[in-house]
Amino acid sequence: MKKHDKKKRAVIIVLSISTLLFMVVSPHKNETPPKQKKSTSSHVPKIQNDIPRKMASIPEIKRTGSSTPSVKERQMVGALSAPKKIVYTNKINKNWKKNYTHNFLRMAGVKKVHDLKIQTKKSLLKIKDKTGTYLEHIIVSYKKEDGLPFSFEALIDSETGSVVQSWNQTRYEYNKRYSVKAKDGDFEYYGP
Repeated sequence: MKKHDKKKRAVIIVLSISTLLFMVVSPHKNETPPKQKKSTSSHVPKIQNDIPRKMASIPEIKRTGSSTPSVKERQMVGALSAPKKIVYTNKINKNWKKNYTHNFLRMAGVKKVHDLKIQTKKSLLKIKDKTGTYLEHIIVSYKKEDGLPFSFEALIDSETGSVVQSWNQTRYEYNKRYSVKAKDGDFEYYGP
């Protein structure tokens, strides 16, 4: 390879990397969040204009026994084209945690789980293809009957209390030693 070709190739590589870094670092600098129309309908949540499009806060009004509603922030995940065209797949059930606890204990076994704690991390509205789903992000921690603590995070359907997705499960890895012994030229395996 000629010396001139090596210099050309080096310059092209440097320019390509710097162009790629520029595109990755500042893709949305000049974007402004879209303005939302005000809705008079009570079932369509209002979007705050000062929050970026992917993580907007949507106030959720929960009605309790009293006449004054309590407002809880719900984060929106996904792209929102028009709030009036969203079809909601579920509703918000105030007993979702009770439903989830019942299903979890039924599946895990009541006698096998001790010190069950369910901590709500945040409430979400997941939007995908003009379909909205109300979800709860929780952290579940408990102890098994042998005393080892376990925990995991999950997304829970706000209406049914069923698990949509789970991750970050505690894992215990027991390192048992393996030994190999030679006996008359043959190897024998002694392990768990």
